[in-house]
Amino acid sequence: MDRGCGMGTWRDRRTYDAAASAVAGTLADAVEVVIPQPCAVCASGRGPVCRVCRALVHRWSAYPVNVAPVLPHWPSDRICIASGPYRHEFARLILAFKNGGRLDTAPVLGRALGRGLAALLRDVEGQEMQPSRSRAGHAPVIIPVPSSARAFRRRGFVPSEVLARRATAPRSGLGAVPRNARLQVAPVLMARRRPMRSVLDSRVRRAVGQKGLNARQRSARAASSMTIGMPGLAGVMGLRPDLDNRPCILVDDVATTGSTLRESVRAVEDAGGRVVGAAVLASVRLPGKNCSMFSESHPTDG
Repeated sequence: MDRGCGMGTWRDRRTYDAAASAVAGTLADAVEVVIPQPCAVCASGRGPVCRVCRALVHRWSAYPVNVAPVLPHWPSDRICIASGPYRHEFARLILAFKNGGRLDTAPVLGRALGRGLAALLRDVEGQEMQPSRSRAGHAPVIIPVPSSARAFRRRGFVPSEVLARRATAPRSGLGAVPRNARLQVAPVLMARRRPMRSVLDSRVRRAVGQKGLNARQRSARAASSMTIGMPGLAGVMGLRPDLDNRPCILVDDVATTGSTLRESVRAVEDAGGRVVGAAVLASVRLPGKNCSMFSESHPTDG
């Protein structure tokens, strides 16, 4: 039998995560002094992101925009904020972080995601955080979209969770949330284990790759692929997070069609949560005449 688990556990984890993040940051600085890393974007400047590339990344992510109207599988009436377009320096930095092992770039990307989250919070604060519609006194729960088991084995971390924790850190500028409550990052979304489906999906990936799928195929792959649970021993014990009528915000790295986000909404709302919007680091599509941001100069995540 599943038993509900209050969100106090996540507040405790936040304290431990903050301490771990501080230690990791100190170690990263020490390694940088001994073994300097080239810029993750241009490969010629110094530091995780050189001064020039940092300015370019900021330019691409300085003005978050609602991309809900141009995501085929995301409801256009529910806000989805993208910090910037998935192209040029911004895309190269995201790829270096996700697939190049450049975790030292997380602070830069976390600040970019933080700008999108701040914009989303401003938009939903007045209309979605009313006491009659949510549990009084509760700030929205930030729920990262999980990676597939295959991607997690390859990377060793979940990009959306790392970035969500960076974006909501006290020094990120997101402290002024509704009712002065502190945002809680709760990685309670999990990819459902389906062995036969995984075998078939791996064959499809080898044949065409994720980027070779059209919107309909992406939607079919995402269908019923998510579930809600607790990580580690808590999940083994059958504990489940208490999301009943809690306002929730989904966080992901890159939005392509919105099918993964839509499946995440289904899983969260089936568990009793109320998704008020989503924030993504970058979007392949932006509102305007040229919605698709793919181009010859645009790097792709193979």
